[in-house]
Amino acid sequence: MLITYFLSFLLLYRYAAIFVVTFLSSLVLPLPESAFLMAAGAFASQGYLEYPEVIAVGLAGTVAGDMSSYFLSRKYGKGFLMKIGFRRILRAEWFRELEENFSERAASSVFFSRFAVTWLGTTVNVLSGLAKLRLRTFLWADIAGEAIYVVAVVGTGYVFGDVWQNVSSVTEYLAGILAILMLLYFLRLMNRRRRRRKRSTVDSG
Repeated sequence: MLITYFLSFLLLYRYAAIFVVTFLSSLVLPLPESAFLMAAGAFASQGYLEYPEVIAVGLAGTVAGDMSSYFLSRKYGKGFLMKIGFRRILRAEWFRELEENFSERAASSVFFSRFAVTWLGTTVNVLSGLAKLRLRTFLWADIAGEAIYVVAVVGTGYVFGDVWQNVSSVTEYLAGILAILMLLYFLRLMNRRRRRRKRSTVDSG
């Protein structure tokens, strides 16, 4: 089981392991970050780690990873994607609509994607860079959202201790349901916006 290797990595390298996993997960890699942080909280409850240090390092790693993907996409994102064959997609109408919808709700999208729909985190980071979202806006929304996420996940592991794996399975299931609901809501917003554009085009014509 993959998580077993991560737990061994955590016990061996402790806080350095927490930073590396949270950083890479927030940057781009699909690592089991939530389960890893929950395990770190459980180990803190057993005295292997210190709870405040786990929170601090976990928050530092997630924010550093988010900022890295934001800066990379802001500086190289669209140009690089166009060079590797995504020119047609990036110039498509639906992608422009996606960027426009994101720009209107950029700060809230960054904030809620940190803890409500974490699997969208990297995508939101990239969109933030492509949309040239102000650094200060992105940073404060990111820190606030990641603080909620890290404290909640690590705190859950700390409270439930030995049964953290059972709790992790339940939270992952609930997170999946929430992600589906958020996706449906976003698609509904895009569809509503498309209808309004068609109406305005007809009225002006």
